[in-house]
Amino acid sequence: MADLRHDLDVDPPTAPGAPLAVRVHDTAPAYRAGLVAALNAAGYDAESTGSPSSWAAQPGRRALLITIRTEGDWRLLAGLPTAKPGVVLLALLAEPTPATYQEAFRRGATAAAAWDAPLATLLDVLAAAVQGRILLTADDAHVLAVGTPTDPHPAHFSDQDLDWLRQLAVGSSVTALARRSGLSDRSVYRRLADLYSRLGVANRSAAIATAIRWRLLDQHPH
Repeated sequence: MADLRHDLDVDPPTAPGAPLAVRVHDTAPAYRAGLVAALNAAGYDAESTGSPSSWAAQPGRRALLITIRTEGDWRLLAGLPTAKPGVVLLALLAEPTPATYQEAFRRGATAAAAWDAPLATLLDVLAAAVQGRILLTADDAHVLAVGTPTDPHPAHFSDQDLDWLRQLAVGSSVTALARRSGLSDRSVYRRLADLYSRLGVANRSAAIATAIRWRLLDQHPH
């Protein structure tokens, strides 16, 4: 682990007389249950939640671990009351790329970690975040050090590129893109792979996050 500010000895913080209340929002039941169990074993008061917005809006010191897989998850993260005192938001990134780390912090996350990181790592990251610090694994630090491409010129992307990005952002499938464009699914997959490469990402969720950050979805047809 690489601590960006202080030492590496991080103890799970608790409020006087009571463990810190933590809730987990993830659509995978087995993962959610395992993370809740690990948090409780580490001394937190942990449960799962289906209403992260309500949880984060409550008064008092608390933490929320929220998995980010889809554009809907990104919107949910951005809508959480991050300015509320004592609320810690840990974004668990299904696709940990430079773009998604940056987007997580831009949308209000206190800390971020790879969704498939070891449980011990997630506990360390959470404990540091509660204490006002950022803790990264060596792998995560490397990902961030790689950086992202500079903002592109709009001419680097065709009207079709921009249209597809808008469609992906609202949940359209590859089949729907193919039908709308008069192409085969295979052709759409191939062209999306090229589009992702030009965005400097590897998948749909990272492409949407990067397009939002670069304001490509706001571009008008050429």
